Amino acid sequence: MTRSKWTDKFLNDAKQQGDDFADILITKIIEEHSVEKANEVLQYLTEDAQPIPEDLPVSLQEYLTQTSHLPDWADEQKISQAQAFFSARGGVFGVALLCGSLPILYAGGLGGAQVLAATGQLANHYQRRAGETLRFILDVMKPHGLTAKGKGIRTIQKVRLMHAAIRYYASRSPEKWPAKPDWGDPINQEELIGTLLAFSTMALKSVEKMNIEVQPEEKEAYLHTWTVIGHLLGIQSKMFPDNMQDAQWLWDKIAERNFMRTDAGLLLGQAHLTFLKKVIPGDLFDGIAISLMRYLMGRKVTEKYLGYPKPGWTSLLIGVLRFAFGLKERLIDSSRTLQQIAEKDSIRLMEGLDELWLTDDSKPFRIPPSLTQK
Repeated sequence: MTRSKWTDKFLNDAKQQGDDFADILITKIIEEHSVEKANEVLQYLTEDAQPIPEDLPVSLQEYLTQTSHLPDWADEQKISQAQAFFSARGGVFGVALLCGSLPILYAGGLGGAQVLAATGQLANHYQRRAGETLRFILDVMKPHGLTAKGKGIRTIQKVRLMHAAIRYYASRSPEKWPAKPDWGDPINQEELIGTLLAFSTMALKSVEKMNIEVQPEEKEAYLHTWTVIGHLLGIQSKMFPDNMQDAQWLWDKIAERNFMRTDAGLLLGQAHLTFLKKVIPGDLFDGIAISLMRYLMGRKVTEKYLGYPKPGWTSLLIGVLRFAFGLKERLIDSSRTLQQIAEKDSIRLMEGLDELWLTDDSKPFRIPPSLTQK
């Protein structure tokens, strides 16, 4: 059982650790070249599956080469199973992520919400951030997304460097990142594993709440896939849970240690709510976003930590949505043909949202100017 190692001391130490490999690389690129060069590198990484140009810095070439393969312990069969499960249920996963996994992270009051607010990227450009996050999840969870044919590994490489760039500037900006021992490093190992669990354990729990039955082997395959993703993102192996029971225990432990009401969390929570209201057409069902978040995250998180009001009559629609998702699930399970159709429709839905959210003036995965400015 791995949970015995996750003591407060263990997690406090994890707060002081970033990602040495990526941190050394981004420091070298920024200090030997410039932030413009770093953004040029990140922009290059948006062009998936291209050969590595010879004129890239040697250190970057080495990074791309060394991080381009799955670990030896990765189980390709489990990864394919998890990706198929995700792809056939794009609609319910969209609800789980947008009304559960993403906003619950803003309750992280010991540096988590603060670094997101400090970048200015979420509060001022939430639509772009939502598109970036959706693109990341879609790239890694599409069928074949983590193979040479997919975009997942390249997307992970650029997100890992983006994290390193934020750590570089945030840690050098005392006015934006105060020296608080209980905060630790920006985007530290505890925050990274917490985010991974939000996208895996928390997401699956939300999917089940929306009336989708998830088999134990499907849960383990999903957790395994996100553990592989976490390894490629620079999360240390000692942080990973061995099974879903330990994953849930660790998630609860991290929430108990970090969740609280903060100004940054309230700011991000309101930005998220404004964004969700834009996504839902018309005004009649504006309250459904709060109702869904309350149902998936619970009263304590939504009201106490994120400052959302109590849901109104739209909470009655939760039962209708659960019935609709459950009915679709039963139909999908009854036919392999319907499963294939659902997979294609789900991917088209999420890619369509991605194109909508990444507006023409957005340049995804760039170092936020608010970080580099004094």
